[in-house]
Amino acid sequence: MAKLTKLLLILIIFFLSFSSFSSTDKKKDSFIFKSGYIFPFTKSNLKFWLPHFAFAYRYNAPKSDKWFFELEIGYIPLKKDITTGNYGVYPEPTETARFHGIPLSFNILRQIELASWFELNPKLGLGFMTSYSTNPTKENGFSVFFLLKPGLELSFRVSESWYILLDNTFLIAQDVKDDNLFKNKNLYYIPSLGARYSF
Repeated sequence: MAKLTKLLLILIIFFLSFSSFSSTDKKKDSFIFKSGYIFPFTKSNLKFWLPHFAFAYRYNAPKSDKWFFELEIGYIPLKKDITTGNYGVYPEPTETARFHGIPLSFNILRQIELASWFELNPKLGLGFMTSYSTNPTKENGFSVFFLLKPGLELSFRVSESWYILLDNTFLIAQDVKDDNLFKNKNLYYIPSLGARYSF
């Protein structure tokens, strides 16, 4: 019983410490950095190689304190092991194809403040991604993709200007040169951890 009482007191102090943040004193513009794991679901079976990272600038929509616009640029590195021949040899020799994607998007975000220290922010983005691929069995080259980016961000306020973010983004990419538009899509699920500085 004593342990439970101590735990409740700690939780009360924790929430009271955040309740001192005034919602009327919130900053409107923000810089954001985030990084996370990439779960690719692509027709070319690309796999995780390095963490995704992104930078964003968020600003208040005109005449609104709940809607925000966001400009975001990121980096998506992926890879794929390719068998290069000599099928009679075991193990078969392989080389690595690599994918470097630079997504650029314009996002619209709705801020839902559930507490003075916690926000739930659904968002939707549109944009494009320029990529460069290296492949040991094909020519290296550039590609361009249309992007659709639905997502949900959990934002925890830790000071007057700083927030910790848990971001969940689904990135849907369509190659602009693909004849089967809206059929052969690439899907990336990118959970990220980040920080936001508001001013």
